Amino acid sequence: MHALDEIFALRDRDSELTIAEHTTDTAGFTDLLFGAYDVVGLLFCPRIRDLADQRLWLPHDSTPPKLVAPLVANRATVEPILACWDDLLRLGASIHEGEVLPSLLLTKLQAFPRQNALARALQDYGRLVKTLFILRYLQRPEMRKRVGRQLNKGENLNGLRETVYFAHLGQIRHRQLIDQTAQALCVTLVVNCIAAYNAGLLSPAVHRLRAAGFEIDDTDVSHAGPTMSEHILVHGRYRYDLDRPPKELRPAPIPQHDSTRRLRRAEPDPESVP
Repeated sequence: MHALDEIFALRDRDSELTIAEHTTDTAGFTDLLFGAYDVVGLLFCPRIRDLADQRLWLPHDSTPPKLVAPLVANRATVEPILACWDDLLRLGASIHEGEVLPSLLLTKLQAFPRQNALARALQDYGRLVKTLFILRYLQRPEMRKRVGRQLNKGENLNGLRETVYFAHLGQIRHRQLIDQTAQALCVTLVVNCIAAYNAGLLSPAVHRLRAAGFEIDDTDVSHAGPTMSEHILVHGRYRYDLDRPPKELRPAPIPQHDSTRRLRRAEPDPESVP
């Protein structure tokens, strides 16, 4: 739910990132979220545990194909969705324009009684969107791989946090909430610094490898994340000198190990050879 806050916060900061979809694990999805992501124009892609136990929702007046008929256990009433369609569009527009915090709005909708028309319409609409997602997820292997890769990036970020937070075996031992919060924010600060440093190294490293004759596909580059930590010594004293001007990044070395040997050197185009 709070991921929507972060997505639109990035947009409000004039970020160059074009975010089209959001992935999460099975604990982070609800029917209401499927509807909310769709009305704001984003694709919600959770990795649902026990997907075979999920049941599909279809409009009450539709006839399912024989192949999926055994999976259809519920019918969604379309009339409440149509009756509140303008309000659903206003909900999406309010989030887009920054008039309301998405998490606050969805929390209030979830707190409404079941007979609330807008909450029911968004939930029923989300059930239909979820059905379409499940069918596409089952039919498209590349979609399943993409969702898995995105979730692995989140796990890599958690791994970087564990690497940085080595003191006291990663345990928070402060008693006061303010001290616990300060410790967590310090870990986040160091992790963000490492991620920013790595991001500044990735692009030059790719250019150097390509200049050395290695073939690197743009699709492979898109899967790389700035969460590697093998080249960073995390043990020591951290000094923050804001008055010292920043220095230029040292060029990233090309490692000579198995991961580099697996890269194939680009062969010259026969037609370009004189």
